[in-house]
Amino acid sequence: MPPTVIRGAQVLDGTIQRADLDTSTVGQAIVAKLVQGAGITLSSTGADSGTGDVTVAASVPAGPPGKDSFSTTSGSFTVPSSGSTVNVTLADASWVVIGQMVVVAGAGGGSVAGSMYVTAKSGNQITLQTP
Repeated sequence: MPPTVIRGAQVLDGTIQRADLDTSTVGQAIVAKLVQGAGITLSSTGADSGTGDVTVAASVPAGPPGKDSFSTTSGSFTVPSSGSTVNVTLADASWVVIGQMVVVAGAGGGSVAGSMYVTAKSGNQITLQTP
């Protein structure tokens, strides 16, 4: 026997209740009610909180201020040929991570910036390798 199909316009007396709704069949389930929790607020148009047209808002606390991800060198250096490395001392290397790519002003030749990989780090001295 095929399922009975009732359209919303056919139910005028409010006899369909939350218990009548399918909330567990995969692919057919509907949300019967949303409940707010820590960091989540709800506003809704339904008779119960979390029903009807529901707006969900999340409030996430701001994290600590970030650290600058740039620095200046404490001296000049010559950009090595492709695949070679050079040691460079930075004013602050606390943000540097081995394996990351850094953009170095002038490393692309003349006034063009170029990319280099960080292959080692010790204090404020880093080793850069040209690709």
